[in-house]
Amino acid sequence: MIKDVTNSIKATLYQRVSSPLYGTYIFSWVLYNWEKTLKLAFSTKDFDERLLMFKESFGTVETGVDYWSFLFPIVLTVFILFFQPVFQKIIFVHNEKNKHEGLNARDKFDNERRLTIEESMVIKGELTKLHESNNISLKIKEDEKQELMKKHEVQVEINKDSKVKINKLFDDLTNLNSELDRLKGENYGLKDNNNNLKKIHENDIKELNSIIRGNVESSDENVRKLKFEIDSLKSELNSSNEKYRVKKETLNLKIDKLTDDLKDEKDKFKIILESADWFLNDSFKSEFPNLFVVHGDGDFSIQTTLYEKLLRESEDTEWKKSCFTLMVYGFGRSYSYDYADGYFTNIIRPNLNGFDEDDFNLLIRTMNSNGQIKDRARAERDMRVVQNKKEELLELS
Repeated sequence: MIKDVTNSIKATLYQRVSSPLYGTYIFSWVLYNWEKTLKLAFSTKDFDERLLMFKESFGTVETGVDYWSFLFPIVLTVFILFFQPVFQKIIFVHNEKNKHEGLNARDKFDNERRLTIEESMVIKGELTKLHESNNISLKIKEDEKQELMKKHEVQVEINKDSKVKINKLFDDLTNLNSELDRLKGENYGLKDNNNNLKKIHENDIKELNSIIRGNVESSDENVRKLKFEIDSLKSELNSSNEKYRVKKETLNLKIDKLTDDLKDEKDKFKIILESADWFLNDSFKSEFPNLFVVHGDGDFSIQTTLYEKLLRESEDTEWKKSCFTLMVYGFGRSYSYDYADGYFTNIIRPNLNGFDEDDFNLLIRTMNSNGQIKDRARAERDMRVVQNKKEELLELS
């Protein structure tokens, strides 16, 4: 900061001194007050005495201010600024006139004087060298011309071959377009059949997704309420051991209630899956409720295996999108730093390549809204992984 202030002061002083007005006035002032300036700078007395003498030289209370010390430099500055350009112009015109007359006199002398034999020989030699140089240049240009003509002939032949190849490629392209039109016609029939099947399953899949999301959001709300109660309990632990014991018992009761709620959620999902008997196999229905089991030992093998089965059930885009949405909602239910780390490593990260832009946006919002996710040590690194995958997807699209 001090360096910036110093540079600013230097720049301001340089601008003032280099200005014609300020520079001329300073010069005039020093010239008029040369005796005072020299005494201030080079006198053998102490600096305080020199400064006092310098100050009194401009006047005292008894003698009054010496205004001419300031007015005369102003007058001299005005005189110099107004008349210096005139003097410079007169001097410049005079110098140019003398220079022009000298050049005319030299040209007149050179024109009237005859060349000597030695000077004639030198000029003749220079002309001979110039002629030889021109001949060499013409020969080089002629060789370059011949070489360019050969290259042109070769290029013409290449262009002929290229034209033949282009015509052949054009014929092949025409045949390929005909084949493509035929395949498109066949594809339209297949697409109509696929659209009919998709419409049949679309409403049922959306309804199942809606029920799943509603139940997951309900579970998220219970977890958030539990987290709020845990935070309140932590703040009261420092006040009294007795309060800690009471709050701990209250928390255990609420955890038991949440566990019961989760069991109820599992039963509800079993009912939903039984109603979807036409769409899912028995193995999948029996394992699906395990998605909502909170494993305290950090074991995600059951959930990982079940998500893999979910993704293999169908190649339909909406189905896979629902699976990814379910993963994200499960991640949002993280109740501890370790659980969030394990869930991201075992379930979220291996499936990021299948996410679309909406899935990434939902994942980022979830990671920013849950304190157990965003406040952990690996949160920033995991967020960078998600952002990079999203940017790769946007670049490809």
